[in-house]
Amino acid sequence: MSVLRQAVWWLGWLSLYPLGVAGGEQVTPVKEEPAGEVKLSPLERKFQETMSAAVLVGRSTTPGADGGDTLNDERYTIRQAFKVADKQNTWKFLVRLQYGELDLSLPLELEVFWAGDTPVITLTNFHIPALGTFSARVLVHTDRYAGTWQHGKKGGHLFGRIIGERDPQDENSTAVRPDL
Repeated sequence: MSVLRQAVWWLGWLSLYPLGVAGGEQVTPVKEEPAGEVKLSPLERKFQETMSAAVLVGRSTTPGADGGDTLNDERYTIRQAFKVADKQNTWKFLVRLQYGELDLSLPLELEVFWAGDTPVITLTNFHIPALGTFSARVLVHTDRYAGTWQHGKKGGHLFGRIIGERDPQDENSTAVRPDL
């Protein structure tokens, strides 16, 4: 269940190489670039900056056998996030998910809605190859995230910090620092 919960949030996300996936599915990510110039509001620009070259580090809950929740560490890498042209609320997140033997990199097109000045990343019955179907609502506020996730009858909460530092060894790099 932890692998599936982690997949909902990414979001650990993008790579440029073909990837074999358990269950016989093959996922071949393609190098993604924003298609043309998309005009962003100041809030959208800030969101894009916060979510690109970022690592989300936090905790999540899963339902325990005794009826209580189990608290789990989580970590997701987002290589890039950008608004998709010609799709009003759609953003593409280039994500890498790592957990145990699982190492998935793929682009995810997700809806982002705004609650005033707060972005809410929204998945509704969203299929992630080799992992299943998920629903989630995750809000982003400054350098923090919090929300809920659902996979079938199981679900929980997630929360943590967004670390947005780039590799200090390469001033032109958009790669996430390896030590994060």
